[in-house]
Amino acid sequence: MAKHKAARAPEPPGSNPADLEAALTRTLASSRKYVMPAAIGVVVIILVAIVVARQQGARDAARAEAFAALDEAIRNDASPLDTPEARTTKLNERKEKLKTVIELHPNSAAAVQATFLMARTVYELGNYAEAANAFADFAVQHPDAPPLTGFAYLGEANALVDAGKIEEAYEKFKLLGNSGGITDDEQVIAQAKYKAAVCAIALGQRDQALKLLEEIEASGAQDAMKQRARDLANRLPMLPEDILTQPVAAAADADAMTPTGAATPTE
Repeated sequence: MAKHKAARAPEPPGSNPADLEAALTRTLASSRKYVMPAAIGVVVIILVAIVVARQQGARDAARAEAFAALDEAIRNDASPLDTPEARTTKLNERKEKLKTVIELHPNSAAAVQATFLMARTVYELGNYAEAANAFADFAVQHPDAPPLTGFAYLGEANALVDAGKIEEAYEKFKLLGNSGGITDDEQVIAQAKYKAAVCAIALGQRDQALKLLEEIEASGAQDAMKQRARDLANRLPMLPEDILTQPVAAAADADAMTPTGAATPTE
């Protein structure tokens, strides 16, 4: 009787080393087109992140440098205790330093603040017509730089008052004091109305002045501003009829005509 050889069980797939090596080779070859682009993509992302980080670091350094220059420009500022000559010297020095900030750091937040402070410095030097133009230019060039934009409008009108252009200043103050107009800053609006009232008094329009002062009391202005409005309204009957021939600020309110809102190095 013939003997039959037992049938060999088939080898499990991949058990043959040669077959396994061939399979791995095929797998790597087919996946290389996916693996390599993915690896390259990761490298590109890392490189981009490094570039962005460096650019951000450069911007931060430039911003810090600009504000350091701005701080230097206003550090040794004029003081009320200075003699007129010393005050003028300090203001002219500040003007030159602010000019340098604007030239070396254009399009920066520090340059915007330096431009406003330049206009204010010109005002403090007593060049009122030039200051009015500088404040007006700032407001046009930086319409969205609160609170400085509103203060620039105030500064322009203040300078017009001190230049003797009361009627022109009055119209500027009234325009700025209209809610929903040039600015929505309640405090700027209240200041503009107060100063418009001062001009109205100087122009003999006392009824209009009283109306403006009452509007301040009914507004969302700070309590201190409301108190100033009440005080001026109470003094209204006692003010001289020839107020137009007297210094407006001295006759109505000693600090009503000074530019408001010094810039601070923030962004």
